[in-house]
Amino acid sequence: MMMMMMMMMMMMMMMMMMMMMMMMMMMMMMMMMMMMMMMMMMMMMMMMMMMMMMMMMMMMMMMMMMMMMIRRRILIIIIIIIIIIIIIIIIIIIIIIIIIIIIIIIIIIIIYGYYSNVNV
Repeated sequence: MMMMMMMMMMMMMMMMMMMMMMMMMMMMMMMMMMMMMMMMMMMMMMMMMMMMMMMMMMMMMMMMMMMMMIRRRILIIIIIIIIIIIIIIIIIIIIIIIIIIIIIIIIIIIIYGYYSNVNV
């Protein structure tokens, strides 16, 4: 009888340990996923910055070329147009980045909530 009890206890302990391990694994996976998301976001930001820099450079070059060629009044109009275009593009890029970040955060929250519910 005692032996049976001991065996049962041992089994229970083992089960508990297994459950704990599973929980730990889930948490680790979650952390890894979050890290990956963050890394991806960082990379995307970097790429956007690079693109913006490149575009600025291109615009500057264009301006220089135009300065060489065209008279003053036309030049001023062209510069204003170019600046407006740059600003619009930057705003669009920023909006896209914000939307992506919000989507990622929502996904993380959903996954985390699901896992916490499963664990409970």
